[in-house]
Parts: sequence; structure tokens; C-alpha cells
Amino acid sequence: MDRLDEYLKEGASYNRLFQEYQRYGSLVIAVDFDSTIFDYFGKGESYEMVKQLVRDLYSIGCKIIIWSGTEDVNKIDTYLREEDIPWDAINENIMINGNWIDGKDSRKVYNNCLLDDRAGLLQTYTDLTKLVSEIRAKTFYRVCNENTKQGLWYNYDGSFTGLIHDKFNFCKNTELKMDFDPELVGWLSATNKLEDLWAWFSEDDIKELQKHDWYIYKYMVDDYKFYDRFQHYVISQETSKVIEKIKI
Repeated sequence: MDRLDEYLKEGASYNRLFQEYQRYGSLVIAVDFDSTIFDYFGKGESYEMVKQLVRDLYSIGCKIIIWSGTEDVNKIDTYLREEDIPWDAINENIMINGNWIDGKDSRKVYNNCLLDDRAGLLQTYTDLTKLVSEIRAKTFYRVCNENTKQGLWYNYDGSFTGLIHDKFNFCKNTELKMDFDPELVGWLSATNKLEDLWAWFSEDDIKELQKHDWYIYKYMVDDYKFYDRFQHYVISQETSKVIEKIKI
């Protein structure tokens, strides 16, 4: 039997996408317009499943390029806004960190994955839906120093910083008790939803902390657990990876 081509192996395409997302904290997704998110032939199709997937991909930091043979970019722009579909570019490459991906004038837009009704849409949809689910399950948020990634309550070695009670005592949870626990050395307090972080800090707290180089960071996490004593999640100090700084 002939050896299977690399990306004909079961699970290979998904594994590649997941590994690229883990490495860069993002993917570039090209999305065909006609008959993928827009009812070009007037069949009464909504294409809502793919449209929602695009929204979900954007919410986890993916870049969206809308790709179409339609030259009327204004028409596409209007439709995307009406349908609340996010995008970063239409029919052109994008810049990441100030650099063009594959060149500004490349004939082919760079992408990690293509959503297209004529390009194996079912498998791509399935892979990307799975990716969103896994990333959301492994995404956590915490407030820490921009340079050291140290928290407000404890140093990495488990020693108490006193920062939340002294230097940053303007925070609403300055009286929150987080007694030393040797079981938590090597773990970092975090929330698995950004909105849950507001139970610890107000928006004004975050804005003031940013003046001192303390920000909200999003982490990609492989190892985490729920800490019953303080009723919140903790993530591994060693393996968790920062993928985004969030500025208010």
C-alpha cells in the first residue's frame, strides 16, 4: 500500500491548525463570500452556522480575510456590517506586527485555513469549530506585571508581595484574603472568563494599574485546576503561555 500523504492522515489538518494557534496565539482565516456566508444565488439560505463560526474565530484572536470575486467591496462591507460579521481585510493581505504577510501585492492571500463552499467546507468547519471549543476551554485571564508577569498577591516563589494592600490599595478587593498555601506554589490565580475578572477588579482599577505596567493578560493553558479553598481556578506557572495583552 502506498504511504498516505501527510495531510490525508486522519486528524492531521486539525493538529496542524491547533499547533499553529498555540505557537502564534492566532490564525489567519480566509473566508469565501459567495455561497459561504452570502446567499449569492438567492436560494433562501442564511449560512448562519458559518457566519457564527467566523464570529467565534474572531473572538479567540483569529484574523479574518473575506475573499470574493465580487469587485464591489462596498457591497461586501455593507453586508458584513449588517450581519455583524467581523473582518480584518477584504480581498487583500493583512499586516501583522507591522509586517505584510506574504507581501502586500501577492496574488494569493496568505491564510492558515480557507472556509469555502467549494473547498471541503464540512471538514474545515468541523476542524475550526473544534479548535474554538478547545481554545475557549483552555483560555484563562489574570492581572500581572508587564515585565515579570508577577501577580499582585504572590511572587513566583510563593512569598507574599503586599502590593495589593500597600502600593495598589486603591483596588476594590484590597481586603481579599489569600493566605499562603504551599499547595499553590507553582500555580497562578486566574479566571476562565474575562467577565469573571471584574469580580476581582473594577474597570477603574485596571486603568489605574495600567499606569504602573500591570495589565490583563490572556493565557493559553494546558494544566489547570479548580482551587476549592478560594473558589477559583489556578493555572500552571511553568506551562501556561501568554498569548495576548489586553489594554482597557
